[in-house]
Amino acid sequence: MQLNGQNKKCPKSDQDNGGWKARMGWVRVNDAEKKIVRRDADPQSEDVASAIPSVTYACYDVKTGTTGRDWYYIWVERESRWGWISSGISTLIY
Repeated sequence: MQLNGQNKKCPKSDQDNGGWKARMGWVRVNDAEKKIVRRDADPQSEDVASAIPSVTYACYDVKTGTTGRDWYYIWVERESRWGWISSGISTLIY
């Protein structure tokens, strides 16, 4: 699905207006265990997917969540889900 590091077409999410999103970087899980990806940038929001340490996820947005931490908006391809992961458990790589 990646087009030479450029834009890529992902399924439409509630965060976009047509499906096209520009990748802004990559996200890696900081720990050796899978981590929860959430519906919103809030640790109390619904679990929508799991991010595993051996995979690098394309990041499409960053925002400050309810706890004051940055959260990264990622596409979890193996589960076909959009979601947010906290900077407290992951790292954004440009």
